[in-house]
Amino acid sequence: MSTENFYQALRNQISLSCNNILLSAFKSKIPVEKIADEIIQPSMARIGEEWMNGTLPIFFEHCSTQLCLSSLLELRSLINSRANNQGPVAIGGCTSNDYHQLSNILVDVVLLDLGWRTVNIGGNTPVESFIHGIDHYKPKLVWMAVTQISDVDAFIKDNVLLFEKACNSDAVLVLGGQGLNSDIRKKLKFHFYGDTMSHLGDYARGLFPPVSLPQRGRPPSIKPSF
Repeated sequence: MSTENFYQALRNQISLSCNNILLSAFKSKIPVEKIADEIIQPSMARIGEEWMNGTLPIFFEHCSTQLCLSSLLELRSLINSRANNQGPVAIGGCTSNDYHQLSNILVDVVLLDLGWRTVNIGGNTPVESFIHGIDHYKPKLVWMAVTQISDVDAFIKDNVLLFEKACNSDAVLVLGGQGLNSDIRKKLKFHFYGDTMSHLGDYARGLFPPVSLPQRGRPPSIKPSF
């Protein structure tokens, strides 16, 4: 696992190395959720800690986040090129006043790799837009990636609306993110909550077992038939 190398690539702003590390891990058949939990999350957490204790300017933390997002989009493009596009639809994003993108993109890429057809509606999305998205796409899974909550009471009310909409639409509501502490979770309604991307991956596999996809990495050479 290339956690230290990925951290150093982020720390030194080497975008090509960031891309190559994630793509290499993926082509080595490491599950995307494991890449998220064991390469990306520890590296970004370490950079965040350095910013918090004053050893790293926030400029570098922001740049590292953008590099990480860019690398994830490269990985997403590769996955999308080999996806079967026959799985159920999953739709999700971040709610009002939550502009963080990283955990949201991670959910998107993890589900896409497991065969889901994902629709990422982005950050700072009002609950009404989630509901419109459910009506339009008819998903089987709705996710909310929660990094911060500006108004807890409003968030809880929105959660109730979204949970009821999901239930009435034959969908499950999945929650996760560092913004959901145990006190807040006690007041929320959901079908599944996960602390890690691996938790999400296990749950999603239970809902929709992924079909076999083309083998990762370089395809085997084809021998002549004569």
